[in-house]
Amino acid sequence: MDLLFQNVEGWPGIDSPSVKDFIAEHQMTAAGWFVANPQVTVVDVRRMQRTEHALNDFFDSMSGREDLDPKTAEAMKKLTDAISTPEGVDY
Repeated sequence: MDLLFQNVEGWPGIDSPSVKDFIAEHQMTAAGWFVANPQVTVVDVRRMQRTEHALNDFFDSMSGREDLDPKTAEAMKKLTDAISTPEGVDY
């Protein structure tokens, strides 16, 4: 917060006991609010990020392996293709 508001006139600093009063005095009512994914919580996003990281690590470790049986190799390719295919944007 100090980095963001350091040049704001009167900013008392985040450690100041008066910081809450400063923020309350200067807050404005929002005319609108944008939520990109209203059906997804922060917890969901963090879980999806962990899942993405784990899948990327798994795919990296499995890429180029020649010892996979044909069904496993086919399933891996199908999964990789499904995950890497971008979806259109709905507006």
